[in-house]
Amino acid sequence: MRAILTTAVVGAAAGLLAGCSLLGGGKPAQLYRFGVAEAAPTPATARVVQLNGLEFQPAAEGDRLLAVNGSEAFYLAQSRWVSPARELFTQAADRAFDRAGMDLIRRGQPQTPTANLNLTVPVFEARYLGGLEAAPTVLVEVEAALASTTGERGPLGSTRAAASVPATANTVPAIVAAYDAASRQALDQVAAWAATTAGAGPGA
Repeated sequence: MRAILTTAVVGAAAGLLAGCSLLGGGKPAQLYRFGVAEAAPTPATARVVQLNGLEFQPAAEGDRLLAVNGSEAFYLAQSRWVSPARELFTQAADRAFDRAGMDLIRRGQPQTPTANLNLTVPVFEARYLGGLEAAPTVLVEVEAALASTTGERGPLGSTRAAASVPATANTVPAIVAAYDAASRQALDQVAAWAATTAGAGPGA
């Protein structure tokens, strides 16, 4: 089991990644991705929401797969996301909003948004709740806030979505599948909330 892990000592109080050393004999990393499930086509009359910002858990926002066992954090060795997790999560958010019948745009795009969205991802990790011999559980938490684009109505609301998906096995492919499922569940919750909340904004 230890062969698939990159270790990092983390202070129990601070909970921050301190350093790491790759195990596994220098073999090339296998690339993985999440959030690629096909989305439903966005209707031509979809409500448009602008993503103004996405803050991501610092230790997890890069291309390495973060796991935690108590106060110890480590990366899965010889494994990388095909792009930084923050970018993949943004793409997954696009698909989630498509499935909810909305169009999630960025600043500078020609559409006129009806609301502005800010996302924060404070938790994006695989937790070994039963020790390193057991399959971990992937936890994804997303905080979302919507505001009116006109400034007249101010904040429209905020919410927190969370998903917890146990991996089916203590292997990297199974853990990646759990990351994918947890991300989709959490983002679908956010998109469903936004579809209702943005309806209270201008243009409803």
